[in-house]
Amino acid sequence: TIDELQETFENLRLLNQQVISASRFATTANFRMESSSIDEDLSQYISQYIERICPIHESRITVEVNNQAHGFKRRFKPIEVSIVLDNLIDNARKAGATHILFELSKKDGNVLDILVKDNGFGLDSSITTPDSIFEKGVTTTYGSGLGLHHVRQLLEGMKSSISLKDTNANGTIFELKVYR
Repeated sequence: TIDELQETFENLRLLNQQVISASRFATTANFRMESSSIDEDLSQYISQYIERICPIHESRITVEVNNQAHGFKRRFKPIEVSIVLDNLIDNARKAGATHILFELSKKDGNVLDILVKDNGFGLDSSITTPDSIFEKGVTTTYGSGLGLHHVRQLLEGMKSSISLKDTNANGTIFELKVYR
């Protein structure tokens, strides 16, 4: 069916994203990419990825990071974190955003709080249940509706979460909570 074909193509796109993310970052990062999981400062990884990689491939949107969570060391898979960041940036771009800000802070020593704020046009008014944007196939742009679904799956695999904090005509704010 068309739905199965679309899902197959979306899964291929996700795998392609993994390869692209890894190749971009492996050449510029101070992190070891040869292992699938590393035990490093996640906030520093996110900051370096945004500062070094995002300007290379996202010229139509300004991506900024404010890292107040230095020293948040935990085990993670760099490829998965890169895919989460890439999807959030791509969604903001699709929503007409010209700027996206990642604010990293520590609520306490065990929780990395990440606010992702963009200046796009927000969720379409047809979305009556905002949490549904994380369900497979739900989209408010011209996308497939699988990006945020994959983001949530990857974060849940990290024992972490994402939620929609606010959305209006001036932008959208997501909140990610990453636990040690």
